[in-house]
Amino acid sequence: TLWGIVSYVNTPDSVYHYAPGSFYYENNTLFQIKDDNPHNGFDTTDALVNIKNYIPNNSQSFDINSASTLQNGGNNQISAFILAYSTPCPARGGVDSIKTYPPICSGATVQLQGVSAGNYTWSAANNSLNNDTVINPIANPTVTTNYIALVDSAGCKHTEQHRVSVYSTPITDSVQTTLGVCGGNPATATIIAPVGSPNSYTVNGSVQHSPTFNLAPGTYTFALSNAFGCSYSSPKKFTVKDTNLAQAAFYPSPSTGCAPLTISCQNMSNNKANVTNNWVWYTNGDSSISQNFHYTFLDTGVYKISLLAYQNFRTCSAITSQIISVGYCPPDSFSLAAPNIFSPNGDGINDAWQPIIHNYQYSLNSYQCTLYNRWGNKVFTNNSLTPGWSGKAPNGEAAPAGTYFYIIHYKATGNSQGTVQENSLKGFIELIR
Repeated sequence: TLWGIVSYVNTPDSVYHYAPGSFYYENNTLFQIKDDNPHNGFDTTDALVNIKNYIPNNSQSFDINSASTLQNGGNNQISAFILAYSTPCPARGGVDSIKTYPPICSGATVQLQGVSAGNYTWSAANNSLNNDTVINPIANPTVTTNYIALVDSAGCKHTEQHRVSVYSTPITDSVQTTLGVCGGNPATATIIAPVGSPNSYTVNGSVQHSPTFNLAPGTYTFALSNAFGCSYSSPKKFTVKDTNLAQAAFYPSPSTGCAPLTISCQNMSNNKANVTNNWVWYTNGDSSISQNFHYTFLDTGVYKISLLAYQNFRTCSAITSQIISVGYCPPDSFSLAAPNIFSPNGDGINDAWQPIIHNYQYSLNSYQCTLYNRWGNKVFTNNSLTPGWSGKAPNGEAAPAGTYFYIIHYKATGNSQGTVQENSLKGFIELIR
């Protein structure tokens, strides 16, 4: 702002006439405060002039003689007094500049750095400052944020702009799991993270770029991160499970008899699902890893036969047991037992069904066996122990798998004492295909 007072002197009249004038110049506009009084002896009627054209920018001196418009004749004398001063608030350069900070991940903090001396009043759309009246507050933005500071320096106010860029952190506690098969397909776990663009996933310390992991049953911790270095470790754990499809089943034939008694065991483990491929038989202190099992009990007693069946891993196993009774059969004794299962599949094991006779000094005088299907239709009949039923219907076609009913009538005579034993047996058998 420029203020000035100018006066003129008219020498031809030999009398000094003073024409005081005053003005101020501000914001490129010249304002008149007081005009001089018009006088006939004056060369001009106004002593107010625009001196901006004669003062270069940032000048501290002024040559009145260079202001030709102030001179109107050689007899004029001009004197001027000019007072110049600036406002209390200095001009500021770069008022539109923005102070930027290195990018952070959401959830992290950054300390803002005010650049001026004075009292600060901060503002932000998300109110993410710990204190809005200090020069260096702590910011915790979740998205890219502009912070505006109003600075008051001894009554001179201005604003500062600070910008913090924020990368999204892939925060998630969600894991989707599938059920595995023990000894077969593993369970899977997929980390669900729709935000933050994760590209690295960690489960129990194992790192990979895919969010899906093949896992054994157990409990796991997990974390994830993205290309910007933003990472998150979930405080939660997840659990994966599997199911054991192994089933153990077998049928001994016969299950009772006289010592010495030979037992044939048909392995029926997972006959339909077919998921077992390893077997271990246990009985009487002995073991075997064959698919089917044959054993002879030499002494009388009650024995247990156990079958352990599994697929690939012993931890994925199932076990079942059957009781075998072996008795003492004195001379002149007779017993007949009927198997309860057979499988006419051509493997040479239990391909035909027929009762088993244990006889000591006895002769079989008569025998009749008839088998019926579940609807009561006769499918097989025979008047001798051999041949047994091959699993074919009366028309010669293979009978379907399922349950059948038998009735056996027999008569036997003791060779030494002539004792006659006559009896009937009834029961069910299972045909396996």
